[in-house]
Amino acid sequence: AIAGFDVPVRRAIIMVSVLLLWRLRYLQLAHWTPWLIALCLVLLHDPLVVLAPGFWLSFAAVAVLFVVFASRLGGFSWWQFLVRGQWAAALGLLPFLIALALPVSVVGPLANMLAVPYVSLVTLPLALLSTLFMPIPELARIMFWLSAISLEWLWALLEWSVQHLAAWQGPHLPWWVRLLVFAGAVLLLLPQ
Repeated sequence: AIAGFDVPVRRAIIMVSVLLLWRLRYLQLAHWTPWLIALCLVLLHDPLVVLAPGFWLSFAAVAVLFVVFASRLGGFSWWQFLVRGQWAAALGLLPFLIALALPVSVVGPLANMLAVPYVSLVTLPLALLSTLFMPIPELARIMFWLSAISLEWLWALLEWSVQHLAAWQGPHLPWWVRLLVFAGAVLLLLPQ
């Protein structure tokens, strides 16, 4: 609720809810079932959401991660999981970014590898602790301040990285070139 209910948040809530309901009933669940249910429910709620780039990018990112990580033998260490996930998301979303005429960030995967754990382990816990300590205003204010400072540091680092490696805005490509980019991304993401 704090993040708002944009498409990525609705997708995540629906997918997690479906997964938890299935797990509570001790049923096996195919990897794609929560994704498909979330897709259907989001489209039922707002069919015009297909006009928003966030819809395509959100669902495509999760689909790419499913293709890369689902049904793979052998475990990954945390750093392999992080690097492989960012590499796969960057490569898998490339055709969608090109098709939607959005800029392609070179530094995006590196920034995500830093920002996602940092926000998850530093900023978000401080923000949640600040709401927990609301009955003690001084402590809550300190937690809010620390959370804001952590975001300022992250923002400064991201701003610096964008200044040194700007996003690439490609020319409008013909449909067949976009199709080739999509096919190439799929081939690179599939298991060997």
